[in-house]
Amino acid sequence: MQVEAIDIKLTPSLMTANLSHDPFWHLPQNISTAKPGDILRWQDIDAIAASTNWTIPAQYASEDIDGEIVAASAFLLIPYAPQNGAKKLRTLVWTHGTAGVVPICAPTNHKNLYYDWAGLGSTTPKGFQYVAGWTHAADVAFSVIAAKRRIGALLSDGWVTVGQSEGGMTAWRVNERLALSGQDALRKAGNFLGSVAIAPANRVDDGVVPIKFTAEDYKKTCKEEPGSSIRLLTYAGQNHDSVTNSAQADYMSWVNDLFNGKKMKKGCSRVDIPPLTDLFQPVAIQYIANM
Repeated sequence: MQVEAIDIKLTPSLMTANLSHDPFWHLPQNISTAKPGDILRWQDIDAIAASTNWTIPAQYASEDIDGEIVAASAFLLIPYAPQNGAKKLRTLVWTHGTAGVVPICAPTNHKNLYYDWAGLGSTTPKGFQYVAGWTHAADVAFSVIAAKRRIGALLSDGWVTVGQSEGGMTAWRVNERLALSGQDALRKAGNFLGSVAIAPANRVDDGVVPIKFTAEDYKKTCKEEPGSSIRLLTYAGQNHDSVTNSAQADYMSWVNDLFNGKKMKKGCSRVDIPPLTDLFQPVAIQYIANM
């Protein structure tokens, strides 16, 4: 692989101390004068601390559905060095799936290197707005802006988002928002190259995201946006979670093509990918929290 994961990276999860009462995660006083993408709080963590301290050390300003400023949190993960002699790191945002709907469930409390949606890990007057794709897309773009304000000299102008479940919906919505007019604030994140939506929960009632719904959304999008470039890949026998790993080689190859400047063909294509063998396949992923 040639992509360095910037922003966030999912790791195995274990519940740690409840940080919802930690003042660091309360609404910052400087938020009243902040603009989307501003850094509200920042903490540098060295390699040793990062291996033992699993809290998320940064807050930035985003916006809610009404355009009001809210606090969000993120983790910026930097590799040892760029690959292939590049001077800058390829910027990739991982948009995570459902972690919960109350602060105790926020990734801030978990052994994870990913961020909290606005209102999940930090206090906001309206609380967390679950599967609010419009605002989640803003969280993503503004996290890139905040990261570039801190270490912009190290990050590529082009950026990509990859997400699963609620994060898959978010990756889809990032594409939608940045294709609309009036999104100049989000476009300050840089040159958006594209997104990977894994098992996207495009509807609030998509509990398991049946493939037929995703296929319907694919067909509708192709019909209404014939100038778009869309690839739908399906994986027989995989479920809402296991497909993330099964499809990794395919979507990361596509992401690398984007960063390498390969032009995507206009139009839509669908590929149904069978397993190489039925002797071994991922079956399910279990989530366990010790509280």
